[in-house]
Amino acid sequence: AFQKAIALENDNANFYYGLAYSLANSKAYAEAANAYTQTIKLDPNLVNASLGLGVVLLRQQNYDGALDAFLRVTTLAPDNTLAYRTMGTILLQKGQFTKAIEVLQQAVNLAPQESTIQLDLGIAWLSLKNTPKAIASFERAAELNPENGKIHFQVGKILQLEGDTEAALAEYRKAADTEPNSVETRKAIADILLEQQDYLTAIVEHRYSIALAPKDAQSYYHLGLALRERQRIEEAITAFKQALNLYQQQGNTEQVQKIKIILAELQE
Repeated sequence: AFQKAIALENDNANFYYGLAYSLANSKAYAEAANAYTQTIKLDPNLVNASLGLGVVLLRQQNYDGALDAFLRVTTLAPDNTLAYRTMGTILLQKGQFTKAIEVLQQAVNLAPQESTIQLDLGIAWLSLKNTPKAIASFERAAELNPENGKIHFQVGKILQLEGDTEAALAEYRKAADTEPNSVETRKAIADILLEQQDYLTAIVEHRYSIALAPKDAQSYYHLGLALRERQRIEEAITAFKQALNLYQQQGNTEQVQKIKIILAELQE
């Protein structure tokens, strides 16, 4: 319908915007981007066109183009939280942490009650190794959304880096309570239990991790270590062989050699 309308009136920005929106909903992102671009040429002040362009470029992983589009949104609509928040997320993905903090703080000023912005801000501070500010952001995020497992995971990560494994484990368990199928959380719990020599519980957690991510070589390797310590040798050998196979597929020669030595000792 919009294409027919454009054929009759090819200088109507609203027709191009309608076409772009329709194409985006159909996941025809490249065509949608072209239609949004034409909309902007006809009406540079149409905020939703720049916003839509940013979204479809992001879906195509065109991060620089998406940043430009969202920056245009902030110029046209300085109170658009979505634009600042998304720019912050893109900058995080690009590893531009200082710039990410700048735009995320603007997003916080506009939407102080949004926990996801605080979470991204905490990740940015953590990436810059500013632990106090990272913790402050994560704690604020947890206050705003205590049911978000990702927040507890990040707090646990910081505590673990600082050497407080008991407190880290407690945070990881909170994360697992809300997101029980998070592979990274289950692995973190299992690895701390292994480190603490709680081998029986570590075995249970590593098996849980493997059920969620059956191609994770490290989980099989750590499971093998825990089983070996419990003198469950046959099970340990099976786990180590699975780890060996996966590390060989990855081309990780260092781990391959390490496991071959362990297997030789176990099979003597």
